Amino acid sequence: MKPPQNTKELKTFLGLIQYLGKFMPNMDTVSAPLRELLEKNVAWHWGQEQEESFERLKQMASSTPVLGYYDPSKPLILSVDASSKGLGAVLLQDGKPLAYASGALTPTQERYAQIDKETLAIVYGAQKFHQFIYGSPTHIESDHKPLQCILSKPLHQAPLRLRKMMLTLQRYDLKVKYLPGSELPVANALSRSYLQETTETLIPHLEVNEVQLTVHLPISPEKYAGFQKATADDPAMRALITVVLNGWPGNKDELPGNVREYWCYRSEISSVVGLLFKAQKLIVPQSMRKEMLDRIHESRQGIVKCKQRARDILFWPGMSSQIENKVSKCSVCNQLQRA
Repeated sequence: MKPPQNTKELKTFLGLIQYLGKFMPNMDTVSAPLRELLEKNVAWHWGQEQEESFERLKQMASSTPVLGYYDPSKPLILSVDASSKGLGAVLLQDGKPLAYASGALTPTQERYAQIDKETLAIVYGAQKFHQFIYGSPTHIESDHKPLQCILSKPLHQAPLRLRKMMLTLQRYDLKVKYLPGSELPVANALSRSYLQETTETLIPHLEVNEVQLTVHLPISPEKYAGFQKATADDPAMRALITVVLNGWPGNKDELPGNVREYWCYRSEISSVVGLLFKAQKLIVPQSMRKEMLDRIHESRQGIVKCKQRARDILFWPGMSSQIENKVSKCSVCNQLQRA
């Protein structure tokens, strides 16, 4: 772990030390030169005194009595976190760390949505500490709340890009628990001060491939391109893609107004090659919904059949009620309804 370059990085490091402080003798005395840098009237400087304090604290955090021994009779907790460029994980028993791990994301992984990165952090931690957790019930601590719901779903209901990672986790007995980021200081610090080795070498055979829409949806390449353009031109779709990539906020009120109607479905929404999906279903942008309603009803089937047909491949908020309205106002259907 390299020395912090500013007060923000120093606060992250001291958060880790504060969490482990109950196991560190004389922690307050040793960390005093670093804590002085956080005082209002002190300019940032990094001298010999700060360097010695930093190195001493690192040495204390990675040796007894802070670092514990594994006890197979005690429950395990795997605390994980993902930053924009790295992954961090720590294995805990009785609040004591048993082992630390961190790694850098590859350029491809850096472009993943935040939910993909957080899931990748779980996979990374599980495989890094495989010898400890395999065959043993393990609690996962993550600061990404949707994962608590997603990882409890059947595989076929999960977002497309998470399935291979979820399949990798099937061999473990894991239960995900959400905690705010402020309560995961160790994993948080590790994900920001990570080792410069990429996770591709640490997680073999875990290349999350782009999903081709034409494989899953019965549409032509021209219509595929049309959906991409309509999604890119729709302000609500653009805002939703941004939220999916950066991570959902803690509550609905923090979302842009045109995205709030998707709040209830946040655990199922993913972004793939410029398109949005709710599980396997394509989210239709506003400009194409009328055309899709016409397509759904072109065979003049009833309300129930039209809904079933639409739900197999399409989604947008209020779709069912719009289908009902469309069919109930169709003059041909009303004329031939008895027949």
